[in-house]
Amino acid sequence: MELIVVDPIRLSKVRQLEALSSRVWVAEDIFYDRTWVFRRTEDFLSRRLNSVTPLDPMDGENVEERIKRFSLSIPLRATPLVPPAVINYCQGTNWKKSVSIFVVLGKVCSSVQEECCVRVVKDMEYVTTLFKKQSFLALLRRVKCEKLHFLGEMGGIVFANMLVVCDGDFAGILDFSIRRNFDKENAKRGFITRVWSRLKEKNIAKVWLEVTRSRESLSLFQLLLDSSFQVSYSYEYAYWS
Repeated sequence: MELIVVDPIRLSKVRQLEALSSRVWVAEDIFYDRTWVFRRTEDFLSRRLNSVTPLDPMDGENVEERIKRFSLSIPLRATPLVPPAVINYCQGTNWKKSVSIFVVLGKVCSSVQEECCVRVVKDMEYVTTLFKKQSFLALLRRVKCEKLHFLGEMGGIVFANMLVVCDGDFAGILDFSIRRNFDKENAKRGFITRVWSRLKEKNIAKVWLEVTRSRESLSLFQLLLDSSFQVSYSYEYAYWS
């Protein structure tokens, strides 16, 4: 793990996006040790819902004691808000970096391309049948903000899916997928711009999401680059080994 140095202005944006994401990824059990947040969700094997996240660069006291008390069994989530003392401790012990996540932010635009039908599904029970996970329905029930599920259709075929959580003038993308082998690029972008148009009707100005370095995630992110999306910051998971 490396120390992530971020200027104070960007840190305020990181804090804002971290607060937004905490209202989307709502863990079953949440514990606080000053500004460290410990999240556990036994029925959902997600790093985001089972990790410890320090949220103040100045809160670096008693690092070894606090980590051993709570987090040897769950990963440490190191955002730009992580205290330098935590990074130094991890570098000198058996903590190993696992995966990097990018948090990207973009403005909602509404240029329209190829015709496609975008349907809004409000029945979260139906959404769960698509994901085939009851634990996902439990997660959605814990989310208090408005949830919108968009389906893109063309020729009677559902080719795209986007699950969005609205919070103030922000929307977070909880899930986004394109049907494998669907090769109509204009329809893909048409789906995105029509979703943006629906969000603008709800006074949503910005959209954020988290992506990994995987080929699939980056290819989906490439679709969003045309919609002014940029990487806002990144974070890492580290495990005790």
